Amino acid sequence: MIAPAIPGGETLRAFASAAGAGVLVVDDTGTVLLSNEVAQVLLDRTGEELVGAVLGFPLTPSGVSEIDVVGGAESVRTVDMQVTATNWENERAYVIALTDAGLRKRAVRRLADSEERFRAVFEQSPIGLAVLDDESRFARVNNALCRMFGYTRSELERRTLGDIVGSDSLPADEKLAQELSDGQGTGYDLERSFVTKAGETRWARFITSVMSGSADGHPQVIASVQDVTERQETDARMIRLALHDELTGLANRTLAMDRLQLAQARADRNGAFVGLLFLDLDGFKAVNDSLGHAVGDALLMETARRLRSVLRPSDTAARLGGDEFVVCCEDLGSDAVEA
Repeated sequence: MIAPAIPGGETLRAFASAAGAGVLVVDDTGTVLLSNEVAQVLLDRTGEELVGAVLGFPLTPSGVSEIDVVGGAESVRTVDMQVTATNWENERAYVIALTDAGLRKRAVRRLADSEERFRAVFEQSPIGLAVLDDESRFARVNNALCRMFGYTRSELERRTLGDIVGSDSLPADEKLAQELSDGQGTGYDLERSFVTKAGETRWARFITSVMSGSADGHPQVIASVQDVTERQETDARMIRLALHDELTGLANRTLAMDRLQLAQARADRNGAFVGLLFLDLDGFKAVNDSLGHAVGDALLMETARRLRSVLRPSDTAARLGGDEFVVCCEDLGSDAVEA
């Protein structure tokens, strides 16, 4: 309910009615001319009790100040007050905006509690965590990330993501980081190589998301970084084992067939010949039977070494199994005799 003391002031009435804060309009003597419902609740008085009353508020226009007010039931409440000069029916007046200081203080406490929880999770996480600014600079890092990269906190917070990730992936990462800082993306999940302070190249999974509400108004990016070097190395070993002979390190039958098909396809396009050589070791079974499998294995490995030593980088030597080998030589020219 809006309770005016005198007619007029329609603009102030509309403002007071729509305001989310308590609003009082008082004249030069401090007499209340207008109050809105929020002010009536804050001061624990009805509109009729407030209008015409002199509340004794300081009438000096200023910033927000905190004062204690006595309600209708003699209860004391702390409010935030801001005074602004205005006109009411061509007379000097003041608008007093009131908000519950308790609400503000509780909000501040909740924010502080939330920040404390975030800080605890951030610092104690076993996964590397970082907050990046809009220039991809490390604005905040945790201990796990420092250990992973090998830098102290102060050293890392002077660097950018581009100083850490491998140079081969830097252009793509800078583009993604720029999209995030421009508000064009929501985050990404990528695996990238990085270089530690000691110069070691390792691999990590970077998961990022945009974090709004920074103090300077610019978007920030929070990143979780998990070292996946061991998994990358395991994957590479598995792929190698799937395509190479475990004993000799040469290509296996699967990789040899793939290389041969590619060589034939290229030969069809450029007209060059492809050479294919099959070979085995005479008397290999006798070596195995008389001298043992260890010597037989050594013979196979030496054969593989010698094949690699005489082949071009573009050629493929493979072990098909046992003592059987195949060599694929492509791009031998278009002259059949020379090939």
